[in-house]
Amino acid sequence: SAKDGKNDVWVDCPWVAGLFTIGGRQVAIQHMSHPDNPQPVSYSTRPYGRFGAFFTADLTPSQPLRLRYRLVVVPMQEGTNVTCERFADVYADFASPIEVRVKV
Repeated sequence: SAKDGKNDVWVDCPWVAGLFTIGGRQVAIQHMSHPDNPQPVSYSTRPYGRFGAFFTADLTPSQPLRLRYRLVVVPMQEGTNVTCERFADVYADFASPIEVRVKV
């Protein structure tokens, strides 16, 4: 659902994922920005592998800014699922984790 905002910037985009080779091994890396972070979030990506989230926010001494991000690194092997659906599910778990209650 992300929109191409020109110059490799993706608007209204809560996460990005890319395939990289690190130390001779291929991995998928997903970067996620939590929905509690200032909105809207845009991601800047570059063909050489740099990516990052950005937003605008007003800062004051009385109202600190708390940010939540998550990185997921997936080692690639034959048959590894790297579909958008997989990464969307991982993001959904980050954005709205299940609630567990222990009854004693």
